[in-house]
Amino acid sequence: GCTAISDDYTHISIGISNAEEITFNLYPNPNYGIFIVSCSETVLDIVIYNALGEVVQKIAGNVSKGNITVNISDVADGIYFVEARTAERSFVKRVTVSR
Repeated sequence: GCTAISDDYTHISIGISNAEEITFNLYPNPNYGIFIVSCSETVLDIVIYNALGEVVQKIAGNVSKGNITVNISDVADGIYFVEARTAERSFVKRVTVSR
């Protein structure tokens, strides 16, 4: 006799449809050491790094949703990296301090 073999496959899509995009902005840039971090989600913490990767400042705790004023006016002129963490992900933006 003959044997019939049939493989049934089901296509399953995994993902989130119509997911709300998280926005993250930093302004003004360049600045004098005082700038705004704007995020559409609650920011858990913000860490500022210098060009060598050294931590310049940490703002910890459930910081805020919306606009957060950051003051690093005591640092030297140069390029810094601002990392902001939300529950969903981390964002990194470059900021220039120039007086």
